[in-house]
Amino acid sequence: MTSFSHNKTQLDTLPSEILCTIIEYLTIDTARYAYPSRLDQIVLQNVCTEESYITKVSKKHFMSLMLVNQFFHEFVKSIIFTNHYTGKDIIKSGKGSGLWASKTPFVFQSTAIETSYTKLPRTFYEIPDSHNKVLPVTKRLWLGSNTFDYTSLLGDQWHEGIVNSTIEDLVYVVIDMAILNDYCQYNLSLKVPEAVEDCKDLPPQVIDLLKNSSTSVDKKVQIYNQQILFNGLAKLVSNQKDKVTCKIVSRNRALFELSCLLWAFRKEHVLESITTLEVKHSKHDEFTKEFASELENMSSLKRLSFISAHKHNYLLENDIQFLLSAIAKLESLQQLEIDVPEPQNALSFSRGLHTLSASSNFLSGNSSIPLCTYLNHIVQLTWDFQTPALNKEISLSQKMELYRLENLKTLSLRGSVVENNEVMRVFLDMNPQITTLSIEVNPQEFYFFNEMLKGIQNLELLNLRYLHSASYQPNSYHITVVFTHILCRKLPSLKIFSINARPNQINLQTLINDIAYNCAKFTKKLEKIYIYGHIDRSKKDKDPLTLFFTTNALETAAIIAKTFSSGGVILGDFVDYLYLSPQTNALECEYNVRLEIDVQKLKNILNSKRVVR
Repeated sequence: MTSFSHNKTQLDTLPSEILCTIIEYLTIDTARYAYPSRLDQIVLQNVCTEESYITKVSKKHFMSLMLVNQFFHEFVKSIIFTNHYTGKDIIKSGKGSGLWASKTPFVFQSTAIETSYTKLPRTFYEIPDSHNKVLPVTKRLWLGSNTFDYTSLLGDQWHEGIVNSTIEDLVYVVIDMAILNDYCQYNLSLKVPEAVEDCKDLPPQVIDLLKNSSTSVDKKVQIYNQQILFNGLAKLVSNQKDKVTCKIVSRNRALFELSCLLWAFRKEHVLESITTLEVKHSKHDEFTKEFASELENMSSLKRLSFISAHKHNYLLENDIQFLLSAIAKLESLQQLEIDVPEPQNALSFSRGLHTLSASSNFLSGNSSIPLCTYLNHIVQLTWDFQTPALNKEISLSQKMELYRLENLKTLSLRGSVVENNEVMRVFLDMNPQITTLSIEVNPQEFYFFNEMLKGIQNLELLNLRYLHSASYQPNSYHITVVFTHILCRKLPSLKIFSINARPNQINLQTLINDIAYNCAKFTKKLEKIYIYGHIDRSKKDKDPLTLFFTTNALETAAIIAKTFSSGGVILGDFVDYLYLSPQTNALECEYNVRLEIDVQKLKNILNSKRVVR
């Protein structure tokens, strides 16, 4: 009993930050939808993972922990419950391009690689049926449920346009437009005013719709309900003691609805609180000028994503011009993800815009406007090829100058890259200052890149991400061949080569030979090779090294002994591995282990030992 009391006292005296970290790790290790709490910058920015590592939501409840004693009651209330998620489903962020992973663009620095880890936002905890207890201490609120009781958030008079909420400590709010799914069915008793033109709490587009005789009664009730909710949320943000940062997410919702929400924020003078806006626009939804008008007023917007839900673009030319003109007026914009046709008229985006993720629609090169006239300040570019990027009637030589971007350092290529191999060769020729290149490619298509990679003088980091079709057989292509081709390319500045091996394995003997002979001639500055994979850590007998090599532990030792005939060398002298996330059985963690081959150490060993080839 004494021992138990002593341990309890020790636990109670731990700093809140440490206790919170312990609980986070427990949550990560047991939650079905777990995400790593940290990953290195290469994964986040260049591997182009399809899974979102941006937000974690835990379904674990810690209400029972509050009953242990007063200490844990206050700890759970003031630390855990400050991050509150109202939804029932995990909602992923963005397209997985890594656009939101960091506030700054990725620029390779070999000295910082070892410590370049990103700590992701704190876990949001889903706490159902306890809003009255939790909301008063909430600091970070994620609204993602259409069944949420907004009376607990906005007060019992919010339907009348009066917000008398006691919540005033919010500092971060995420509003997902999914809160509107079937929303009107919960407030059918709320009547629409007869003289809507006299309502100062309604935007012009809503007034026009309510006055339209062809609009059904149910539709009018729904639109009016939504606007009252938008007004209440805007007032909630304006009533907080400290400045609030907001993120708005709209996936396949009407731009009409989004424009109404933005209008409410502008009316309450809190439009500047929105720093992130993610929009996935459905082809079934009409583009509205009202959205573009509200967008151009978002003076504090730093991150904007506007992508199409379908491959074939559906926006009219005037719509595109309205949208791009609005984006050009965003003075604070730093990161942009966009999927619309390229501008036909010269634009001038914010000089602070440093990160761009764009489709081949936007970067097609079919206009006569050089990219440098509006994108010359871009440092990190993700180019998603959905279609051939160049009009075949226009020669490559005519387009060379159009592709020059003086400040570009990091380039990620996705989609149908092979079909645009010639374009990319020209682009790389015109931008020799690029130091980081990431390519998404099918294994069978790698040979198409040989000429494109040859002689990139300043390339310091090269990342390859292999994609595999459903019919792909792992044994049909050996990833070892890739290392041979890369290491014998003339890449004089290459320092880091990274690749995802899953589900392939590497021939260790061939790799050692390539490093011994090809690196000395062609890639003299190569320091590290990073190979990413996934291992089920719940199986204790699994050795991470067997995940990457074609040989088991005994066979690997035999290869080392045979290769270094003078003895005294083990694999651990130049090969190591690192877990990139806490132990978890979640499939969403696409890459959770990294193999690191220290090329410089291996070279030193090769120079000092007698090697048998």
